[in-house]
Amino acid sequence: MPSRELFVFLVVALPVVGYVLLALTRKPRLRATARQLGASHVDTGWLSPGRIVGRGFTIEPTTRSFGRSPSSYRTVVRVEAPGAPGPFHLRSQFFRAFPDWRYAKVRVRRLQRVFVVQASVQGWVTPSAEDRERLLAWLSGMSAGPALIDEGLRWARIKDMTIDEGHVSTSVPGIVSNPERLRRAVETLGAIQGRQTLGP
Repeated sequence: MPSRELFVFLVVALPVVGYVLLALTRKPRLRATARQLGASHVDTGWLSPGRIVGRGFTIEPTTRSFGRSPSSYRTVVRVEAPGAPGPFHLRSQFFRAFPDWRYAKVRVRRLQRVFVVQASVQGWVTPSAEDRERLLAWLSGMSAGPALIDEGLRWARIKDMTIDEGHVSTSVPGIVSNPERLRRAVETLGAIQGRQTLGP
């Protein structure tokens, strides 16, 4: 009988030990990535990977919702963008045939009737002429042309981004610790709002 109890204990304990070891190996990788980016690593808890904070940008692995498995991690890259209009959601194809409005959305709040009450519901819709004008006026300050922006987004494997008041951000699946990919993501998002130069 002791062998059966030992087997049950191992079946239960091994996944937990494996998760803890995996969580503990993420921090050193993110610390090394932070050093390579000339940034700081901020510890956010024992099993949490932490976040990278640099001059004008933040990189943070987050889970999509509380209680999900670690496989649902996403890496959020956020670059400061003072004066950014928003909130806009742009797919990367927006810059391929700039401006391709099929790949742009703006967030709005609408009142919707739910049974006998009205509720405020948030959603993404096609930008109005006024929204387009506002976004294009802000994008006129880009420090790189649309072709270079598109190339940078593809290199960093960024499919979409959000432009909101005060920042430009994107998120990619998993915990990304590749310093070159993260550097290119930060540079490209920075070039969109005119604070970063972007080379080929």
